Amino acid sequence: MTNKPQFVGERELVKLSEIAKIKAGNVAPKKDAFTEDGIPFVRAGSLTNLLAGESLADLEKIDDGTAQKLRLTLFPAGTVVFAKSGMSCMTGNVYVLPKPCYVVSHLACVIPNGNYASYLKHYFRFNRPNRLIENPSFPSIKLSKIQGIELRLPSLEESVMQVQVLERIESQIEQAKALLTHLDSLVKSRFVEMFGDPCDPGSSSAKSRIDSFCELRIGPFGSALHKEDYITDGHPLVNPSHIIGGAIRLDENLTIDDGKYESLAAYHLLPGDVVLGRRGEIGRCAVVKTDGLICGTGSMIIRPGQKVRSDYLQRVVSFPSFSHALEANAVGVTMKNLNAKIVGSAEVFLPDLKDQDTFISFVSQIDKSRFVAQQQIEKLQMLYDSLAQEYFGD
Repeated sequence: MTNKPQFVGERELVKLSEIAKIKAGNVAPKKDAFTEDGIPFVRAGSLTNLLAGESLADLEKIDDGTAQKLRLTLFPAGTVVFAKSGMSCMTGNVYVLPKPCYVVSHLACVIPNGNYASYLKHYFRFNRPNRLIENPSFPSIKLSKIQGIELRLPSLEESVMQVQVLERIESQIEQAKALLTHLDSLVKSRFVEMFGDPCDPGSSSAKSRIDSFCELRIGPFGSALHKEDYITDGHPLVNPSHIIGGAIRLDENLTIDDGKYESLAAYHLLPGDVVLGRRGEIGRCAVVKTDGLICGTGSMIIRPGQKVRSDYLQRVVSFPSFSHALEANAVGVTMKNLNAKIVGSAEVFLPDLKDQDTFISFVSQIDKSRFVAQQQIEKLQMLYDSLAQEYFGD
């Protein structure tokens, strides 16, 4: 664990425009301008995926000839980019170009002068640019407002030391996240080794419809819950957005009181239920571990019968090929939805309980390592946040 250092140097109050150039990106070329080879073109919607680990090589590309013809500005490595218009700027996502790229006009580009590139990267990760939005109903950030940002700049020597500390912590966080990814791949490999791909058409294993061994029920209609029904510290709702990484992350501000909870008894989630997101990011699902929760309007209850273990079923439903198959069968134009008939008619291999328990035991051992890695990430993130507050806070 990195120890928390102390820095006591003088800081100079400067405007961002004094240490960086601030520009907008380029107007997006038409589809036929893009090529297989060339320089990546970064869009506002690309930032989330890039921050999640997607490679620049996966983005659209522009060749030199087209770029010159369209007079596109090439932004250098080290440029800090974030959305300045549209709903994307609400996220506050900040990305640093690791290599020269073309950038769409919806993005603000902060090009550091001299040696403060890494410092500004961490500055904007702490002081998220979405704090500059004046009207959330029509989110945008003026370049003039970005240029006028005031920050207390330490000496170059001190800024280098601060960046080194923060990047050591970031490196340790990334290592722990890589371990989590490796552990997930071990579980997936073990699942395929024991049971195969749930959607493999070439499998000779007999399959059963989900509704032959489970009860299914979609969440309540939107008319059953109104804005005024929500309170703090009541019975939490579980919507798709609350299902993250195979676990339920509750929102204490999206809860209902005892009376409303009892009136929606048909939608109570019981320990052992599998709750599935039926719209939006279809395939998100988790096993319910505690009582007192209620299924949200965008979710579905899958209540296992005696032939299947909850943890095995959750792994089947969240398996990439299975969730893709569900999404392909979803209905709706504006937003795809699943219903009980679609999910219930899906066929899966149902091994005997002994084999299911063997797999669950393996997952349980892996989960112990996951817990340790997750705890490490949380502690390191707390240290990073504490130091960032010291370095970049008002």
